[in-house]
Amino acid sequence: MIEIRFSLVPVVAALGLAIAAASGCSSTPSPMYVGFDTGRDEPLTADKGEMKDASMKLKGDPKLHVVIIGRADKTGEEAMNKDLSLRRARRVHSALVTDGIDAGRIGVAARGEGDPTTDDDSADGLAENRRTEIFFFYPENGDAQSQLKFKIEMDAKAEADAEAK
Repeated sequence: MIEIRFSLVPVVAALGLAIAAASGCSSTPSPMYVGFDTGRDEPLTADKGEMKDASMKLKGDPKLHVVIIGRADKTGEEAMNKDLSLRRARRVHSALVTDGIDAGRIGVAARGEGDPTTDDDSADGLAENRRTEIFFFYPENGDAQSQLKFKIEMDAKAEADAEAK
């Protein structure tokens, strides 16, 4: 398992597209999401099918890789949420490996509560931030860690350029 920890706040929603473009690939599957209850690292029953679908996509294309990004809402302490988001990502990683996917094709990252996908001020927002995101990519040169590092660097450059204007 490749474990990635970082504090930079990239625009992760475009991860799949940026990695695909950087890899010279024109088409990757859409990101998939697995939800969780507050404070739990067991996926919601309704979302367990997403893990199975991700596994099927990976089995269908041996060149395809994933980065699993664990997230948490702002409920509780920040350190606990960082750990919780990592446990969530590892849980999805474990399910894919148990289903026969080579661990070398899977990257794991923990975002905690510090990089919400939406506003944490509503019940819907809190629920959306209690999830893992599964981003698919084709590696050009390197593994999931180098692909995610490239994405983070591109986002940091874009943020710096925007602030400079």
